[in-house]
Amino acid sequence: MAFDPCTMDPDDLPPLWIALSDRDFDSAAKLIAAGAELDDIIEEDGSTFLHIAAEGDYHKTVDFFLNHHCPKTLEQFDYVHKTPLIWAASKRKY
Repeated sequence: MAFDPCTMDPDDLPPLWIALSDRDFDSAAKLIAAGAELDDIIEEDGSTFLHIAAEGDYHKTVDFFLNHHCPKTLEQFDYVHKTPLIWAASKRKY
């Protein structure tokens, strides 16, 4: 089942979601080491933190995802049918 933060009580959001929202990569890495998975926080519309990071040029967030195992997230299409790679490519400056 997909993750939908909009339908959850803010007190019930997964710790990994909160750490990534706060860009607290040290805590996020510790949570992943303890068993949390990036692929578990894909929203119902297909969006992920990696989509947002790629679209917004948040390089540290993109690097974090690329350095951690998240194959499902890398191939995930969002609500406008784009993968994170498509977003990143569309933001490239020439």
